[in-house]
Amino acid sequence: MRKAGRTAALIFVRQGNRRTVPIWAFLYLLLIAGFAAWSVIDDVRHGDSRLRVLADVVSIGILGFLFASYFTPGLADPLGRVAAPLFLASFLWTGIAAQKEIVEENDDPDLSPRANFVAEHIGIAIGVLLFSPLLAFAGMEAYRLW
Repeated sequence: MRKAGRTAALIFVRQGNRRTVPIWAFLYLLLIAGFAAWSVIDDVRHGDSRLRVLADVVSIGILGFLFASYFTPGLADPLGRVAAPLFLASFLWTGIAAQKEIVEENDDPDLSPRANFVAEHIGIAIGVLLFSPLLAFAGMEAYRLW
């Protein structure tokens, strides 16, 4: 069996003739949903605009839907070419929201300025690593539908 064939077999779980979301992708979506719920609760507690919170929820919902649709062809087919602008808007909103969170982050007074700098950059790196698969698979699905 060719390497590409083995990789494809590992990525997809087949049930009959229908493709389903693999367990790792389902668990990943649960992780993202948990972080999104925590973020929404935190934003509401800090008195952020309800419109901003709603935009965060809609944005992560669109990305999660497109992510899941990558593994279940046909799920997002009714969106057609609208999927690409939805993905782009969600992608841009995620970047804007992340930038706002970074700017609003307060330094820890118990840490030195250098330790705060390192902690901030480690947090950014973890966020990028955490959300990269979501954006990549959602983007590939939006591209497929284009």
